[in-house]
Amino acid sequence: MRNTLKFPMIRAKQRLSHLLMYFFFSAAILVFSGCGRIIKTTIKAPIPTNIGQDRTATFEELLSIACRNDKITSLTTVRLHVTLIRGKVESGVLQKYRSAPGYILLKRPDSLRLNIQHPLTHSSVFELLSQGDEFKAWDSRDNTLYTGKNSARVLVPANSAGSGALDFPGRPPHIFDAILPKTINIDSPGVRIALEEQWGMEARFYILVFSKDDGAHRSRVIRKAWIERTGLSVARQQEYGEEGKIVSDVQYSNVTQVDGFSFPLTIAMDRPLDGYSLKLEFEDLRINPEMGSDAFVITRPGAENVQLVEKGSS
Repeated sequence: MRNTLKFPMIRAKQRLSHLLMYFFFSAAILVFSGCGRIIKTTIKAPIPTNIGQDRTATFEELLSIACRNDKITSLTTVRLHVTLIRGKVESGVLQKYRSAPGYILLKRPDSLRLNIQHPLTHSSVFELLSQGDEFKAWDSRDNTLYTGKNSARVLVPANSAGSGALDFPGRPPHIFDAILPKTINIDSPGVRIALEEQWGMEARFYILVFSKDDGAHRSRVIRKAWIERTGLSVARQQEYGEEGKIVSDVQYSNVTQVDGFSFPLTIAMDRPLDGYSLKLEFEDLRINPEMGSDAFVITRPGAENVQLVEKGSS
């Protein structure tokens, strides 16, 4: 008797299941046949401006492009415009300073002299000089000549009774490496290089990813070089520190031929961990000029001398 009662219920469930499947397939046929226009829409996608002019390069050619500035041994510019922004993005407050004229001198391996002038009078208001680990900075506001070490992270006056700490946040090695990046020795143990491609709204890029083995099946990205495919020139360099943090992000634009070299006339560097950004716009640029030893000297008679030391050191 029990078997007789269950049998019709099973048949009923089967009929219901078949009916549901019939409706499902019928709906699918309607959607994908006569009603296809309901789920398909034609969208106009923007085409990158230079996509039709993209060039190709081999892996070895891209490495050569990334290291092209190695042949630049010195650099001078008669006119330069400097724009400074201070503050960290996460603080929600940034201070942008008015663009100021000046000039800059560089000589490998690490000599730098930067002079910033008043926008109206063009008289010197700040000067920065660096060679090796030693740097000097002169500030016209209080006629003070600061001396310190590039390797120090936080600088404070050695004598608290003297003038305050150096107000300009830019460090000479940061500026030097942004203009003339150091080459990574690809033959060093543990160095690896990967190649990838990325599309932007206006261009496409080759990206060279330099990493270093840290052991225990781990590798750490140390640099990325973005090469714009239309001109095959470096458009961006990013340096990474521990835990993948971006230490430096430098963007290059307005690339032109100067003394036989492709060189960007606009360099925008961002140091997010140091809390400042610097934009350099070059004019009257000369590459590999002869420079004497007197080119990297600051003489400010009567200036107060302030020695800066690492914070916490005696």
